Amino acid sequence: MTGRLLSALVLGLGVTGAVAAPNAKRTSSHGHQLKIISYKETPNGFRSSARGWNSFGIQANPLTLPSFNLDQEHVIEQCDHLVGLPGYDTCSLDSGWSVGDHGDEYGRILYDNTAFNIPALADHLHSKGLKLGVYIVPGAFLEDVNKTIIHTNTKIGDVCHGNEGLLRCIFDYTRHETQLWHNSCADQFAKW
Repeated sequence: MTGRLLSALVLGLGVTGAVAAPNAKRTSSHGHQLKIISYKETPNGFRSSARGWNSFGIQANPLTLPSFNLDQEHVIEQCDHLVGLPGYDTCSLDSGWSVGDHGDEYGRILYDNTAFNIPALADHLHSKGLKLGVYIVPGAFLEDVNKTIIHTNTKIGDVCHGNEGLLRCIFDYTRHETQLWHNSCADQFAKW
């Protein structure tokens, strides 16, 4: 079971690589040269974007399904409709699946256990041949700036400052510890 959510996280963070084809140039009707964008396989073997269901459509448009609540029961009901659809293999949770203002003792993202049991949800989806993806808002929680990044002596506040909104600080991506925090979240997901 280790790695099941990690693959979904990686899938969600960067599915395909868009590159300009080296010799593919055309001239527009206005005389400007255009670069033709093509897609190639990513280093992790992905060739296309994820195809499936994401909760955002219903969350943003509640009138589409007024009885929907963002919880395990309703997500399973929606995702089970994907079973057997060719190429549709990902069930993704948008914002609202996680605790909204703090992380665990190391500042890692926690799932909201009043609405979800993420390991059980992942097991259910995997038993049907589906993958689970989760949406994550960038940054660590402001409330967690005094927590130490797991396996380091670095506090989150040493590599994350300010307020980018949504109760989160802004990471300094020049610091190695920033990557370690992200790795720790991915490792946490894989354990689920």
